[in-house]
Formats: sequence, structure tokens, C-alpha cells
Amino acid sequence: MLKVLLASDLPAELLAAPRGSIKNASELAKASSVSLPSAARLLVKLEAEGHLQRGRSSLVLVRREALLKRWQRAVSSQEPRRELAVAWVIPRRDPEVQLKAALSAHARKQPAGNARSCLGLFSALNHLGQGFVRGAPAHLYLDRIALPVLDALGLRPAELGEPASLVAREPRAREAVFRAAVLRDGVPAADVIQCWLELAEHPARGGEQAERVFQTVIGPSLLGKGA
Repeated sequence: MLKVLLASDLPAELLAAPRGSIKNASELAKASSVSLPSAARLLVKLEAEGHLQRGRSSLVLVRREALLKRWQRAVSSQEPRRELAVAWVIPRRDPEVQLKAALSAHARKQPAGNARSCLGLFSALNHLGQGFVRGAPAHLYLDRIALPVLDALGLRPAELGEPASLVAREPRAREAVFRAAVLRDGVPAADVIQCWLELAEHPARGGEQAERVFQTVIGPSLLGKGA
């Protein structure tokens, strides 16, 4: 829901979410595909904590930097539901190209909302043109880590002691990840806010990457209004 409230201030190529003014809980619930009570509770909480102003034409998030940093701390401290080191069944010469081709094909074959997948973390930011750290592990978000899903992507669990090709993750907030994922050149990638939220505590220079994203995208786009 926070992504929907912030979407109008971010480029569509970095975050897939409904855009336009949100006037009340009912409109937020519809745009976010959540229940009305859930949307109403969030707005009451935001207003009570001084992060929401109810304007005549729309709801406006204020004191955004404090809200964003609090959100980041909460998300980055969470462990994924499940994480698995995986390898290619048949490795190709360029693993990045192979991963994008596999995701693109998988997205075309799957019915909407079924066995969703997208690039995550460093891989997603690289695809969105916001990458900074080189040589970081490739990450893939999966709705469900299961052998049939991995097989459909041309992947398998890595053997003990085998170097992993990439890391597959089941995110805790599946809907927030997959609904906001951006489709670029046919390849789904986690949105820039999601990557920033999760990278802060990542040991492979995640804090450095997150700070760069904040300085170049998050801050300039989101803090000019309601800072």
C-alpha cells in the first residue's frame, strides 16, 4: 500500500503500481487489491504517527525520510521465507543473459498470478539501470521454491560444496514484490523500492548499493514532496 501511495512520484519504469491521487481508504484498497479494513488501518496508523496529511484532493505522505528509513529497517531485518542456492542444469556462456531469457520465457508461459518469478536485489537493479556493485551474487525471487518451478527455469538445487549460479528467494511480502515488479524488455524485475528496502543489511556490499539508490533515485524522487 505504501508503494501505491508513493507511485506517482517514481518513474513507471522503476515501479509498477497504479498512479493517480488516492483520496481515501476505499480508493487505496481498490488500487492495492487489499481489503478496506486493511487500508483503513494503515491510514489511521500513518496519520497517528504524523506521516499522513488528508488533503482536499488526495492523501499525502509527509515526513517521508523518517518513514522510509523506518520501513527499510523493518524489511531488511526480516529473513526471507526460504532461500536456496541453485545452479543451471545446462550452464550457458553468459549466466546473466541465460537468467533473463529463462525469466522472460517463464513469464510468458505462466498464467497471471501463478508461479511468479522476477529478478531480485542486485540483479534487479542492474536490469533497471540502477546497479552500482559489480560481482554481487545474482538473486531470483520465486513465489514458491519447488523442483517443478526450478526445472521450468532450467535450474536445480546446487550440490553441497558446489558453487551456486544464483540464489532463489521466497519473499515474505509476496504480493508487494510481485505486483510491483517491473517488466522491462520482457524480463520481470523487482521494483527499485523493494531492492532498496532489502539491500541495506546484505553482506555483499548491500549497504553501499542501497545508499547509492537512495541518493540517486529514492531521495530525489520521493523527498521533494512531503519531506
